[in-house]
Amino acid sequence: MADYFDFHFHPLFKQFLLAFKASERQNDRCTEPVRLPGLGRIIDSLAGRILESQACVAQARQGGVHLGIACLIAIEHVLSSDKGKLALLNSQRITPLDDEFFAFVREGRGSYNDLVEMELSFYEWVAQTRSRQMKLLSRKTDAQLATGKLNLVLAMEGGHGLSRQRINEFAGPADPVATVQAYREHPTRDLLYLTLTHFSHIREQLLCSHAYAFKLVRQLAATRPQVAGLRQLGRAVVRACLDVSQNPYPIHIDIKHMSLQARLEYYAFRRELLASKNGFKAPPGGIPLLATHVGVTGFRLAGLADRLTDFGLEDALVPCVRMRTRRQVAGELSEHESVWFNSWTLNLLDDDIEEIARSGGLIGISLDVRILGFEGSAKRLLNRLELFAPDYMSPADFAALFPVLARQLPKLDLPEEEALEPLVRETELGEELFGTSRRERELYLFCLNVLHTVAVINALPAEQGKQLNGWDFVSVGSDFDGLVDSLKSCARATELPTFERELMHYFPRAERAYQAARNSTTPLLHAPGTPFNARAFQNGPLRQLLYDNGARLLSRLW
Repeated sequence: MADYFDFHFHPLFKQFLLAFKASERQNDRCTEPVRLPGLGRIIDSLAGRILESQACVAQARQGGVHLGIACLIAIEHVLSSDKGKLALLNSQRITPLDDEFFAFVREGRGSYNDLVEMELSFYEWVAQTRSRQMKLLSRKTDAQLATGKLNLVLAMEGGHGLSRQRINEFAGPADPVATVQAYREHPTRDLLYLTLTHFSHIREQLLCSHAYAFKLVRQLAATRPQVAGLRQLGRAVVRACLDVSQNPYPIHIDIKHMSLQARLEYYAFRRELLASKNGFKAPPGGIPLLATHVGVTGFRLAGLADRLTDFGLEDALVPCVRMRTRRQVAGELSEHESVWFNSWTLNLLDDDIEEIARSGGLIGISLDVRILGFEGSAKRLLNRLELFAPDYMSPADFAALFPVLARQLPKLDLPEEEALEPLVRETELGEELFGTSRRERELYLFCLNVLHTVAVINALPAEQGKQLNGWDFVSVGSDFDGLVDSLKSCARATELPTFERELMHYFPRAERAYQAARNSTTPLLHAPGTPFNARAFQNGPLRQLLYDNGARLLSRLW
């Protein structure tokens, strides 16, 4: 079986959430899939299978995941709500997750960092007691890959995990820089990256504005971006993560979940740090930009203003700019059928892709179908195809990006909350009635997100006589077990080998669809002037995507 790399997943998160008490979750089933109650299995099958285990340790090993980045994440206050679809998480008739976690957050019994520490201790316990199955890698102790095991490097998703203040309060230590330093100075614990923010506004830990991404419920104020760009506290945390003048173990920055304006400001700050003469020392491997589990928009920042429609100020919850953005066609599947990228600014613009490539970074393409741009047949029939669900920006970010448009923003009413029923997936038969099946559309979209990334990088001018190859900068960041609606063809890590075989079939078709949408003949799967060779593609670009690029990044940074 081939080896696979995952840039971002949560192999112990659902097992961790089964029991608040450490003594109860430390058991013989800790590496096995979480079993849902009967009603939970039915609801989950309708909701996109976001609750069942997708990549627990046993599933990851069975699927051939040899190396992966396991992300620690603290449940945010917004998830403790029982509104709308969040009720799925808070009902033990549907999911066996321990409600003590949600009560801990809801009632502010401790800090977000307390939750991170609890999950981190669970990883350490599993690695110690299940050493034949799993190994935690650390630059400080042992970074050597083990044969036949799931090799994991830890990371942290969401800067709120650094907060030692009580949740939703301002009591307690308020310095996330000190928390960063504590992790870097710990004798054994090691983190590859920090995702600076996540999908909600957290008052006690505002490092930067977040990109709107919360799909479970809309009408919660915390889901809306509210602050401006990369804040001073965020800059201090970034510097504390990356400066190796006093400590040789940097924590790199993952740009996923940062707002577009925050990303632009981070790129500028990164350049300032690299040119700094005031005591900052960059890591030996540089400061590569990491985007660990993303999709692409398919367009550039320069054209974004012309794509905006239905935008205005929505202030029923908090002042926030709501907008729709005309989507970019990803590929033409036939004369009468196309698929489209997700236009949310959560996803990478072409400018982001170029910045990441020039930095020597890596892009992990998500397996979450909504991130890739998928919409069901019902929504495709009811909506104009070029429009996606509304996106949101903080007023300050919108004004920084679009100063002219920001001067006269119309007032918008709060949109109606989606009912639970639209969670229901269309059946395969229903999808076939309206053209290409859901499974096929998802496969096309994954391939097209990869191909667009490759195309943007390949189009960059050569620097110092070197032409960049887009296939050197792509990987897979599944986000498995992070409440994602994954591709039907790869709903679990166990299906990675069959997913690879399907990609061999779909990449050539997706290349033709991408070319047809752009009236182009430029090849993306092989060098110009040479014919496509399936074996060469499988052993070259496809292996890079599925394992080699991730392993190479780790060998450089780890």
